[in-house]
Amino acid sequence: MLAPWRWLRILVVLVPIAMGAALPIAHGCFLPVDSPGSTAGTPHCNLLVLQFPPARLIEFVSGVMIYRMNLRIPQMIGLVAATAVFGSFIPPIPWIGNDPLALAGVREVLLVVGGGALIASLARDGWLSRLLSFRPLVIGGEISYSIYMTHQVVNLGILPHIRGLSLSLTFLLVTTITLTSSAFLFYFLEAPVRDAVKARLKTKTPAIPPLSAIISRAQLEHAP
Repeated sequence: MLAPWRWLRILVVLVPIAMGAALPIAHGCFLPVDSPGSTAGTPHCNLLVLQFPPARLIEFVSGVMIYRMNLRIPQMIGLVAATAVFGSFIPPIPWIGNDPLALAGVREVLLVVGGGALIASLARDGWLSRLLSFRPLVIGGEISYSIYMTHQVVNLGILPHIRGLSLSLTFLLVTTITLTSSAFLFYFLEAPVRDAVKARLKTKTPAIPPLSAIISRAQLEHAP
């Protein structure tokens, strides 16, 4: 958004997306497990494929495009599409077989379609949007990006030190720390930075006066 030229803004988005796709391919993350040079399933590949932020950028860009296109989908269709995708109810495509790269590509498309259909359906008032307006769910949505950025850090930093606790206590402790840190990051870092960027962009865009004001000013200037 801060880049001075539109082509540079597009490049700033496309380069990380290309990196997110090229790095796991170059490291053999999408090769069959039994093939030479394959690193599929290793922690290194899980990091590049599942947690590397540029690899997730395509989903954020897709969400922006869906918002800009002003799509309107019935909420029942959006809910069914999201449930089918995230519940893994979509049957496999026969001609793809077990090709890991093709499966990852199809999965990414399905995630965008399922999530995008739900987002587009919730852009209008309806029974589902009213149901999801429950305040704790709204807060969970607001801090969801912080949860995405912090949960693995919490897992790696906390789990090795609490191995003696029961599963329920471990889950409660890790969840509490993740939610608390995510809420702190959202309200004291993410939201202020977002508001500052919006204010800066707003000052750069000159406000266009309404047509009635332009006509009135023209009439005053030409009045005898």
